Amino acid sequence: MRAVVLAAAVLGIAGSAFAQSAGGYYKNERWGYKVRAPADFKEAALSASEEWIASKHIATRLLYAKNSEFMEADYPQMWVIGFPKSRQGERGAKITEKEDGSVEIDFKNPYKDYKDFVKRESWFVGGGYYFSQEEEDTVGGVSVTKYEIKVEKMVSSPYRIVTWVYHFDDADFAVQCKVLEDYWKKYDSAFLACLKSLKRIEREGSGPGAVTTGNKIIFDEDEDDLTPEEKAKRRQEIFEKTLERETGALPKEWFVIRSDHHVVMSNGSRKYAKEILDHADAIRGYLEKTFGDFGKDYVPPGIIRVFATDAELQAYHVSTSANWWDWAKQVTVSEESAQGRTGWALEAVSDGGTGPYRNNSNRMLHENMPWWFRRGLERHMRFARSKGKRVEIKPDEVDREIMRDIVRSGKAVGIKALFEAGDEEEAYGYQCGSVVSYLLTKGDRGKWKNCIRNYMGNLITATEAAEKEFKDFKDKQKAEIEKAAEEAAGTEPRAESEDESGEDEEEGEKYWEQYRDAMRKKEKDIRKLAFERTFGDISDKDWERLDKQWRDWAD
Repeated sequence: MRAVVLAAAVLGIAGSAFAQSAGGYYKNERWGYKVRAPADFKEAALSASEEWIASKHIATRLLYAKNSEFMEADYPQMWVIGFPKSRQGERGAKITEKEDGSVEIDFKNPYKDYKDFVKRESWFVGGGYYFSQEEEDTVGGVSVTKYEIKVEKMVSSPYRIVTWVYHFDDADFAVQCKVLEDYWKKYDSAFLACLKSLKRIEREGSGPGAVTTGNKIIFDEDEDDLTPEEKAKRRQEIFEKTLERETGALPKEWFVIRSDHHVVMSNGSRKYAKEILDHADAIRGYLEKTFGDFGKDYVPPGIIRVFATDAELQAYHVSTSANWWDWAKQVTVSEESAQGRTGWALEAVSDGGTGPYRNNSNRMLHENMPWWFRRGLERHMRFARSKGKRVEIKPDEVDREIMRDIVRSGKAVGIKALFEAGDEEEAYGYQCGSVVSYLLTKGDRGKWKNCIRNYMGNLITATEAAEKEFKDFKDKQKAEIEKAAEEAAGTEPRAESEDESGEDEEEGEKYWEQYRDAMRKKEKDIRKLAFERTFGDISDKDWERLDKQWRDWAD
C-alpha cells in the first residue's frame, strides 16, 4: 500500500462546498463546476479521498427491467468524473528518498481521458459494452465530445450510458448518465437537460491533483519505534484528520453523532443511527471486558456510515480511487434492508468493529493468530446482539442449520485438530466460528474454563519468542544480500547473457524461498508452543468428550 499524504489545505473542505442550490444546480467548489441533476435524484456520499469521481447522483426510485430473465433492477445514476490536466505529469514512477536512506517508489498511471477510464474501470458499466456513438460538438462555447455506450452482453437486461465530456484548459469533465435500456425514452429529455447544464464556477482551495501544502500525515508509517504515548497521539491525529475530511465531504442532508468510541454518519433516521451507535458502543464494551487485557495500545474510534438506501451504499463502494485506509476502516450499512435489530447491519457493525479493535490494541497478536482462530473470533462476534450495555452472542438459525449439516455429514474435524491447523487449512469457515463461540459461552467450564483466553495469552508469549528468532533471520539474510551486492559491485562490468540473467533470477528466488520457509517455521512454532502451553495436560479422552459436547450443542 503506497504512502498516502494528506495536506491540511485539503482537510478543511466544508460541507457547503458540495451543495444543491435552490435553483436546481448542484455546486462542487472543490472541483469548480455546477450541474443539474434530475429532480428525483439525490446526491450520493463519496469518500473524501476519491480522486476522480467528483460526484454521484442517484434516482430515489428503483426500476425493474421489463423483459429480464432474472428480475434485473437498478437505480438510474448520473456521475461527474474529473480529469485534471495537471495529473498527467504524475505519470510514471516517483522516487522518494527517506530520512533513513531507504527509497520509496510510487508508480502512478492517471487516466488519459474518459475512454481510458471506461476501458480500465469497466466494472461500473455492468457488462459487455461498445461505443455506439461518438461525435464532436460545441456547447456554450466549450468543446464537447459526446459518447453513447450500449451494454448488451453479459447482462440480464441491456443498459444505455450517455456521456458528454467538456474540454476545458485545466481539466475535462465527463457528465455520465446510465439507465436500463427499457427506460431510456422516459429519461431521455431529463438526462439531455442535465448533460448540457455543466458550467464552471470558482474553485475553493487546491483542486484534485494540484500541489498542496500544510501539515502532513503519512498513514502507513511504521509504528514499531514509537512509544505507546507517541503511538496514541499519532493515531488520534490520523483519526481526527480523517474524520474532518469525511464529514466535510458529506452531502448537506447528512448528520453526524458521536460517542467516546464511535462516530456515526448517516442520511437516514436519527433514531436508527442512535441504535447503531449504541450497539457499536456495547460491542466495544464487550471486547474490552473480554479481551482488553491482551493489548494496551490506544484504539481510535470507529467510523460507521449508515446509508438510507441500498443504492447509496452500493454507490459508495463503486469507487475508482478512494484511499484504502479511509474505506477499509469504516463500517458501512444500509437502513433500508437492516431488518430491525436482528438484521445483517448489526452483524456488520459487530464483525466490523472486532478486527480493528484487535489490530489496534495488539497488532503483533492480531497478525500472528492462526487463520482459523482469527476467523473464528470474527464469526463469533457476528452474532452479537445488544440490549443496553449487555451483549448476548447466539448464532442465528441459518448458521446453526449449516453447522448441523456439517456435523451430521461427518465433515467436521476434531477440535484438537482445529487448534493444530495451519493457515493453509481454510476449509473450516463455519466450524471455527461455532467452536470459538461454544468455548466462550456454553463450553467455558471445567477443564475448558478460560481456555480461549489462556490460548490468546500463550499466543502472545509464543509470538514474542518466534518474532525474535524471525528478526534474527531477517537481519542475517539482509547482511548476506548486502554482502553479495557489494561483491558484485566490485567486479568488472560484463555484458549480461541470458544464462547470467537466469542466475540472477535463481539467486532472487533462493532468497525468497528462504524467507517463505522462515515465515512458515515462525507460524508453526507459534502454533506448537501456544498449543503445548495451553493444552499440555489435556488427554485424548478429554478432547473426545469436548468434541461430543460441542457436536451436541451445534446439532
